[in-house]
Amino acid sequence: MPSEIPVTVQLITSENEFAAGRLLLLDELAPGANGAVVTVAVQNVAAFLPLPNPRLSIANVLMIAGAQSMFDDGPGSISPHLYWWRAGRFDKLTERPVPGELPSFAANELTAEFFRMMALPENRP
Repeated sequence: MPSEIPVTVQLITSENEFAAGRLLLLDELAPGANGAVVTVAVQNVAAFLPLPNPRLSIANVLMIAGAQSMFDDGPGSISPHLYWWRAGRFDKLTERPVPGELPSFAANELTAEFFRMMALPENRP
């Protein structure tokens, strides 16, 4: 029997194209020095996961697959990528090297820093 692991990804939805603009309120929605993992696949849905989160690896997979699906289906596609929001800025964590495949984590210093931060004892369950 598969185990159920709860993951709470916060959604911001809107009937118009301005859901992404609400991410400007992330200082209030996801307070803390570590920020949040964010995706804005389409113009009327934004998703974020405040950090640290002990279910991050599962949430990343769900967020990548969900973002890609929404991005492909549209309408109003923006980006299938995950971003790390912190200190008022967004940095792209994923790349999409082959069209038609799911984005994967970029092999760069930013991504290495992200995973080092998540491995700190105070950020683990």
